[in-house]
Amino acid sequence: MNDDQTERLARAKGGDGPAFEELLAPLVEPAFRLAMTILKDTSAAEDAVQESALNAWRHLGRLRRGAALRPWFLAMVASECRDARRTRWWSVQRFAHIVQKEVRDQHWADRMDLDAALDRLPRYHLQVLVLYYHPNDALVACDNDSAPDGIRSLVRFPAAAGRDYRAYVDGVNAAQGEIHLNWKMGQPPLFFPVPPINPVLRLGDAFQLAVPTQTNAFPASHFQWLRNGVAIVGATNSTLIINHLLGTQGGTYSVVASNAFGATTNTVAVLTVEIPYLTFEPRLINGAFRLWLQGPPGQSLILEQSSDLRSWTPVLTNTAALPIYQDFPANSFPQHFFRARPWP
Repeated sequence: MNDDQTERLARAKGGDGPAFEELLAPLVEPAFRLAMTILKDTSAAEDAVQESALNAWRHLGRLRRGAALRPWFLAMVASECRDARRTRWWSVQRFAHIVQKEVRDQHWADRMDLDAALDRLPRYHLQVLVLYYHPNDALVACDNDSAPDGIRSLVRFPAAAGRDYRAYVDGVNAAQGEIHLNWKMGQPPLFFPVPPINPVLRLGDAFQLAVPTQTNAFPASHFQWLRNGVAIVGATNSTLIINHLLGTQGGTYSVVASNAFGATTNTVAVLTVEIPYLTFEPRLINGAFRLWLQGPPGQSLILEQSSDLRSWTPVLTNTAALPIYQDFPANSFPQHFFRARPWP
């Protein structure tokens, strides 16, 4: 999960209902598809997803730190569907003529619409992968098309030595075809807990960060650096180097370490870039002193000059909060002082 999702999850665990709804919203559709695959009934699938959402809200504190919400929630949906299927089988055996008539009368139109939509989907979107412990068939994990390519199903789970597992692949609406099931062993990356640093640097300084110490991830991790939760283009090495800091490059820097078995994000630094209001070129330019005026984002400045440090005369204002300069001929003034201050 990215920093924004992690922050929302923390709020949700603290009882923030809207944060939980934002996290769950993109999972409702895949959860319903999974429930339809197992139950083959619109109403029952909707009930299963709704009940799973309530259970997820009640037991959100059980979600491990750093664990992805999607597989945890889909596993909960699959478990709810299995319980519902057992109950529904028993009910149909005893009240078959009532239950089947009710389903036909109330849901036949919805079911036809859903079937038509499913028939239009490519075959590679119609498989669900479910993993159980053997021999008691306790659910381990399940998934529907959450691999990075959005096509394949992918489950990750902590394997136990000496334990047997069963993998099932189900086709929606009895879809059939050739199944390729691949597996591999590995270890997801995990950072050792280290608090972020808080450097305060000046405009133009160099800045360098390194990936914190990790556990022995296998295969080796790939990295992506972020600033304020947004990926930095091209920043995929174990070190992040900025040779000349800009005023806009302050913020929270974090790094994502990932491999085929998982991903984890670690906040490395909270950088403050100090922007001096007034700077000057170290040498004359065309016989003139050049003064630069720059403020932090959103702050306008005024440049003033004085010959006695008592009376100050405005020279120019920087209303756009962008760096601008003013040249002063070297032979114009025997002695002058300059200052910059926030304006208005």
